[in-house]
Amino acid sequence: MSRSPAADRFLDRVLPNASDEEREAAREDLKGFIEALLVVAKRLAREQSTGVDSLNPDGRRKIPPIH
Repeated sequence: MSRSPAADRFLDRVLPNASDEEREAAREDLKGFIEALLVVAKRLAREQSTGVDSLNPDGRRKIPPIH
């Protein structure tokens, strides 16, 4: 995985004494978390642009999920 200076600064701050293996695992977890946030942000942006919610009251989706 390519290293991001911003991610490295974040990891330095939250895991200052982590080993290389721990940092790499945390970097992968951080990447997954950011990807999930982007999916949510894209879905919210699409909902705002279409004026609908992604779920009906019964829990079924009104619009297809973003992949």
